[in-house]
Amino acid sequence: MEVQFEDMRLQSAYEKQGELERVYGSRRAELIRIRIQTLKAAENTKQLWAFPGHFHPLREDRSGEWACDLDHPYRLVFRYVPKDKVVIIEIVNYHGK
Repeated sequence: MEVQFEDMRLQSAYEKQGELERVYGSRRAELIRIRIQTLKAAENTKQLWAFPGHFHPLREDRSGEWACDLDHPYRLVFRYVPKDKVVIIEIVNYHGK
């Protein structure tokens, strides 16, 4: 799938060598890269169920969004857009703990 970013700061950090590590730390930066590469490799959201990272649709006030695990409790949150695109929304601890 094609990957786009809603958050330009996250996109900039992802595209610049070393910036992702500076902002998120080395372990989380590595997982962000892996999850985004997984999104790029998938042909559709149905394929995401088979990949590591616990890709799952969100519910209630976040209905229409998906998330995958990074380092606990952080998640990469994205939205699927028709025509096989995903838009990365944010890196967040949406459980607030």
